[in-house]
Order: sequence, then C-alpha cells, then structure tokens
Amino acid sequence: DDVYLKIRPLVERARVGHGSTLLCYGQTGTGKTHTMMGALYRVVKDLKGLPIEITFFEIHGKKCYDLLSDRKVVHLRADANDKVHVRGAKQTGLEEATPEGLLEVLQ
Repeated sequence: DDVYLKIRPLVERARVGHGSTLLCYGQTGTGKTHTMMGALYRVVKDLKGLPIEITFFEIHGKKCYDLLSDRKVVHLRADANDKVHVRGAKQTGLEEATPEGLLEVLQ
C-alpha cells in the first residue's frame, strides 16, 4: 500500500491520457519484480476498462532488454526535448485494462 500511494499520481496522469513510467532499481534479489508486479496489478485495477499501452524493459549494466520480446536488445534514445524513447521495444495495447489482460501480456 505504501508503494502504491507513492505512484498514485502516475495513475492519475495515465487516466487523462499522459504517459507514465514506473522504474524499480536495486541489487539482485531485493524484490524489484515482486514490487513491480504488485504495483502494476493495482494500477491496472484503477485503470480498469480504459485503453492502455505497455512497454516493459530491463536495464542491466549498459544494455536494455525488451521483456515483451524474449529479451531482445533495445536502445534508449533522447529526443531534442530530452524525452527518452525506447527504440525497437514492443509496445502492447490493451483495449480495456484488466488485471487478467496484463498478466496475459506479461506471460
């Protein structure tokens, strides 16, 4: 609940059509995946019924891997406005956000 309260403003931004990014970092075995999955589940419940688009990637060392495309190497690039884009990453859309739909995408 504490983590979700911290990221709640991201949900509100997404609800009105803005992009939002959730980033977890830390050493191996510290619970990043558990935290991310719990947070995503709550986010999708709050956005239930709304269309969403998901890009899911991991930064490890100096490489970036697309977790929706068998860990294919992708690239982070900044545009002229310093907005970061993930080049080559798969973006998956859900017409209606549901926890079940999210789990299906992440399988």
